[in-house]
Amino acid sequence: MTVVKKLTPTQRKLMSVLKDGQRHESEELRRLCLRINSSYNLLRVHIHTLRAKIQPSGKSVVCEVIGGKAHYRLIEFPKPSDD
Repeated sequence: MTVVKKLTPTQRKLMSVLKDGQRHESEELRRLCLRINSSYNLLRVHIHTLRAKIQPSGKSVVCEVIGGKAHYRLIEFPKPSDD
């Protein structure tokens, strides 16, 4: 059984937005999950630590640059087959 480390309140907010599997622009994530005047670097730090906590459960957050803007999306890795 994989144990996921406890998420911070900000990481829980990020997961609640990202759990739909859709792309979310970094500005949207900053607005919904961080303080209004927070830096883009702070969002990146939260995403980085979130990845480290959820990867053991087979999930990650990918960053895709579209039209010059960063978008984040939650993905699940395929489960290994029992071949």
